[in-house]
Amino acid sequence: MSNRQNTKRSSAYSQTIRETESPRRMERRVFAQVTADLRKYADEQDTLPNELLADTAPLVRNQQLWRHLMNDVVDEKNPLPKALKAKIISLRLFVDRHTAGVLSGSCSVDALINLNNSVMHGLDGLRPEPASSDADAAPNPAPSANMPAAAPAAIAQGA
Repeated sequence: MSNRQNTKRSSAYSQTIRETESPRRMERRVFAQVTADLRKYADEQDTLPNELLADTAPLVRNQQLWRHLMNDVVDEKNPLPKALKAKIISLRLFVDRHTAGVLSGSCSVDALINLNNSVMHGLDGLRPEPASSDADAAPNPAPSANMPAAAPAAIAQGA
């Protein structure tokens, strides 16, 4: 089979998924892909010195995802409650600030991964799991001075 045929089949498959997948499932899938890339970045962060972490694409992609999410919620046609919209916007701002911290080496990418996991739980219709003492195992990001503590739970309940 030629490369062109593979591309056509892949494109047709992707189109079929887009046509049959609910918007909620599609959002969940995108969050999962972005979060998997963030996990790979975190693994590299643990093993490589900061000066060797040249590929910031996972962080940029996560910011883009949150920017698109925010743009969607500020649309006046979006039916989400205003309070939930405000929390999503606040989280988007947190993502930007925390990403800058990750890039400067002062923050870990774990809070971004945990935040995305909380959103995925909400998209799955699950309530976020309670935070455990092990920060890596907790699906909810540990509240920080920059992040509204109740926002991930609100997203999970209202998403």
